Amino acid sequence: CQQGFCVNYVGTYDCICDDGFEYDGNTCLDIDECVEDFGICRGGQCFNLVGTYWCNCTMEGTAPCLQTCLPQEQCDVYERMQEQLNDVTQVFNNDL
Repeated sequence: CQQGFCVNYVGTYDCICDDGFEYDGNTCLDIDECVEDFGICRGGQCFNLVGTYWCNCTMEGTAPCLQTCLPQEQCDVYERMQEQLNDVTQVFNNDL
Protein backbone atom coordinates (compact mmCIF):
# COMPACT_ATOMS: atom_id res chain seq x y z
CA CYS A 1 0.00 0.00 0.00
CA GLN A 2 2.08 2.92 -1.20
CA GLN A 3 0.94 6.24 0.29
CA GLY A 4 -0.62 4.37 3.21
CA PHE A 5 -0.19 1.30 5.35
CA CYS A 6 -1.41 -2.26 5.09
CA VAL A 7 -3.61 -4.00 7.67
CA ASN A 8 -3.46 -7.78 7.46
CA TYR A 9 -6.49 -9.96 8.17
CA VAL A 10 -6.81 -13.74 7.91
CA GLY A 11 -6.86 -14.39 4.17
CA THR A 12 -7.05 -10.74 3.12
CA TYR A 13 -5.73 -7.25 3.79
CA ASP A 14 -6.87 -3.65 3.63
CA CYS A 15 -5.05 -0.41 2.88
CA ILE A 16 -5.42 2.61 5.12
CA CYS A 17 -4.44 5.50 2.90
CA ASP A 18 -2.64 8.68 3.95
CA ASP A 19 -4.56 11.97 3.89
CA GLY A 20 -5.11 13.08 0.31
CA PHE A 21 -5.29 9.52 -1.02
CA GLU A 22 -8.08 6.99 -1.45
CA TYR A 23 -8.08 3.21 -1.78
CA ASP A 24 -9.29 1.90 -5.15
CA GLY A 25 -9.33 -1.76 -4.11
CA ASN A 26 -5.74 -2.25 -5.20
CA THR A 27 -3.63 0.73 -4.09
CA CYS A 28 -3.87 4.26 -2.69
CA LEU A 29 -4.45 6.86 -5.39
CA ASP A 30 -4.05 10.61 -5.15
CA ILE A 31 -7.33 12.48 -4.67
CA ASP A 32 -7.70 15.46 -6.98
CA GLU A 33 -9.20 17.82 -4.41
CA CYS A 34 -9.71 20.45 -7.11
CA VAL A 35 -12.11 18.13 -8.95
CA GLU A 36 -13.62 16.36 -5.92
CA ASP A 37 -14.49 19.60 -4.10
CA PHE A 38 -15.18 22.21 -6.78
CA GLY A 39 -14.82 25.67 -5.29
CA ILE A 40 -12.47 24.50 -2.55
CA CYS A 41 -10.36 27.63 -3.09
CA ARG A 42 -13.38 29.95 -2.85
CA GLY A 43 -12.80 31.85 -6.05
CA GLY A 44 -9.07 31.22 -6.27
CA GLN A 45 -7.34 28.88 -8.66
CA CYS A 46 -6.82 25.32 -7.37
CA PHE A 47 -3.73 23.26 -8.18
CA ASN A 48 -3.68 19.56 -7.35
CA LEU A 49 -0.45 18.32 -5.74
CA VAL A 50 0.41 14.76 -4.70
CA GLY A 51 -1.55 14.17 -1.50
CA THR A 52 -2.75 17.75 -1.18
CA TYR A 53 -3.58 20.92 -3.15
CA TRP A 54 -2.61 24.57 -3.30
CA CYS A 55 -4.78 27.65 -3.76
CA ASN A 56 -3.64 30.64 -5.80
CA CYS A 57 -5.82 33.44 -4.46
CA THR A 58 -6.57 35.67 -7.42
CA MET A 59 -9.41 37.79 -6.02
CA GLU A 60 -8.28 41.17 -4.72
CA GLY A 61 -8.21 41.31 -0.92
CA THR A 62 -7.96 37.54 -0.43
CA ALA A 63 -5.07 35.48 0.88
CA PRO A 64 -4.29 31.78 1.21
CA CYS A 65 -4.98 30.41 4.69
CA LEU A 66 -6.66 27.32 6.11
CA GLN A 67 -6.10 25.71 2.68
CA THR A 68 -8.51 28.07 0.94
CA CYS A 69 -8.80 31.74 -0.04
CA LEU A 70 -10.25 34.04 2.60
CA PRO A 71 -10.43 37.79 3.07
CA GLN A 72 -7.07 39.10 4.28
CA GLU A 73 -8.64 40.31 7.56
CA GLN A 74 -9.82 36.78 8.41
CA CYS A 75 -6.38 35.36 7.64
CA ASP A 76 -4.79 37.99 9.90
CA VAL A 77 -7.12 36.99 12.77
CA TYR A 78 -6.34 33.31 12.21
CA GLU A 79 -2.58 33.98 12.21
CA ARG A 80 -2.84 35.94 15.49
CA MET A 81 -4.86 33.12 17.07
CA GLN A 82 -2.30 30.58 15.86
CA GLU A 83 0.54 32.64 17.36
CA GLN A 84 -1.29 32.82 20.71
CA LEU A 85 -1.90 29.08 20.66
CA ASN A 86 1.78 28.47 19.93
CA ASP A 87 2.74 30.74 22.85
CA VAL A 88 0.40 28.89 25.24
CA THR A 89 1.69 25.52 24.02
CA GLN A 90 5.29 26.62 24.52
CA VAL A 91 4.55 27.82 28.09
CA PHE A 92 2.73 24.57 28.84
CA ASN A 93 5.56 22.45 27.47
CA ASN A 94 8.14 24.44 29.46
CA ASP A 95 6.14 23.81 32.67
CA LEU A 96 6.28 20.02 32.22
